[in-house]
Amino acid sequence: MMNQFSRNFLHLLESTYPNWQGLAREVNGYFELEIASPDYPELELTIDTDEEEVIVGFGKYHCHWGGVRFENIEEEWRDVLQFIDNLITDKIQIVSWYKDGNWSGSSWVYRGEEYVPNSAFDNIEYTSWLSGI
Repeated sequence: MMNQFSRNFLHLLESTYPNWQGLAREVNGYFELEIASPDYPELELTIDTDEEEVIVGFGKYHCHWGGVRFENIEEEWRDVLQFIDNLITDKIQIVSWYKDGNWSGSSWVYRGEEYVPNSAFDNIEYTSWLSGI
C-alpha cells in the first residue's frame, strides 16, 4: 500500500497534470512515474517519492526535495511543481559536463544561460525537454 506522503503528492501531481493520471506505479509503498519527452522519447522525466521525499530527474540530473529549505510541505511541493513546469515548458535545461569522456556532474540553468562547472571539464552538454540534447 502506498504511504500517505506519496498518495498526497501523487494526487497533487495528477491534478496538476491530468494527462499523467494513472501512469505512476507503486513500488514498496511509494510511487515512480516516468514521462517521455514528446519529441525525444529516449529522454524521460522521472518522479518518485522514495524515503518520503520527492525526487525529480531528467537526463543526467536529479534533485531531491526533502523538507530542508521550506517552511512547510505546501511551499515545498509548489517548488517541485514549478521546477517540473519550468522543465517541460523548456524554461530550464539540464547541463552536464564531462572530463575525458566521463560524466563529471550535472545541474540546471535557465534557457539561454551558460553554465560554468566548478570542476575540470572538456565537454559540456545541454539537454531540454523539447529540444533534446
